[in-house]
Amino acid sequence: MEKELLLSVMPGVEQYSNKIEEVKNWIEQVLDMALIDFIMMSSVFKKYHQFAQQPVPHEVADRVSSSVKKLQYMDFLSQKLTHIVQLNHEIEKAAIHAHSNNTTIDQAGFIFKLNYMQATVAKTEFLLTTDALRQGLHDLHDHIISVTKLDFHEGAYFSHTGEIEERLECIIYTLNEMQKERCAETSSHVLNIEHQAQKLANAYTMKSERFVLTWLLRHPHTTATELIHQYMQEGIEQVEEEIDLF
Repeated sequence: MEKELLLSVMPGVEQYSNKIEEVKNWIEQVLDMALIDFIMMSSVFKKYHQFAQQPVPHEVADRVSSSVKKLQYMDFLSQKLTHIVQLNHEIEKAAIHAHSNNTTIDQAGFIFKLNYMQATVAKTEFLLTTDALRQGLHDLHDHIISVTKLDFHEGAYFSHTGEIEERLECIIYTLNEMQKERCAETSSHVLNIEHQAQKLANAYTMKSERFVLTWLLRHPHTTATELIHQYMQEGIEQVEEEIDLF
């Protein structure tokens, strides 16, 4: 996130400090649990990668390599949730700036809603990716056994997904409550976010983040259901980079 990002907000953001702290704590819990699952998943892939190094058909190695790329989900989730924390921190800093300059333009409502939408998309992507990885790994396990005739246990992975989903729901609910409260408080004030939105667009490196930002700017009264529907319709995919986990 850009160091010089300053958001003009009306006084009164301090009342959200407790909720902002709650969101931050939940995000830390999510990332801690997701990291444990990621490490477990990586260890399983290492084992499969070892089998793929044996004299077996290239198809096995290709399937392992293709599946490994999906492990970037951890980086995607971490970056999206970290941006939510950083953006809320900027709002709290900007509140002091707003007091000193007596600004009449409120942008906190938009940012809270942006955070809410970003968290909703992050949860959707996380669950879709982990489901795909889980199924893919199960299929890969069966395939390796059928090819190599070797028998080994599939192993445990994604043991924290249920807890992570619960925490993400708490994050989404709290952010939604914040944006609804803020928008109700400041409904009579002018919303001027275009300049700051460009700073956000420059800070966001993933397609999904820019998609949510652009969609929300064009459809300020959109619901999360509408956003997710459009997002899935667009078929947005992350740009995958080659990674070496082994």
